[in-house]
Amino acid sequence: MRKVKFKKYNQAVYEPAVGVQLEPGQTRTLVEKPGWDPEFIHEGVFHQWGASYEDMGEQGAGNYSVALVEDEHGLIHEVLPSNIQFISN
Repeated sequence: MRKVKFKKYNQAVYEPAVGVQLEPGQTRTLVEKPGWDPEFIHEGVFHQWGASYEDMGEQGAGNYSVALVEDEHGLIHEVLPSNIQFISN
C-alpha cells in the first residue's frame, strides 16, 4: 500500500445543525459550502481503484473511477483521481 495526500469532500455545514429543532421563525444559515478541499491537506493510504456512478435519471448512470483511500482514523474515502497525490514511502 502507498502513502498519499488527498483532498476530501466536505458536506455543507448549517447553523443550527440539520436535525436540531428550530424555534418558530428561526432559519438555518449556511456556514460552510460543500466542496473539495482546495489543497492536498489529508494523508492516508491508497488501497485500490474502484468504480462509482451518478444516477442520470432517464439517461442511465454515469460511471467514473475513484481511489479508495484510508485516513488516519480508519475511514475509507472515495477520492477522484485528480484529488490524489502519491508520495514517497
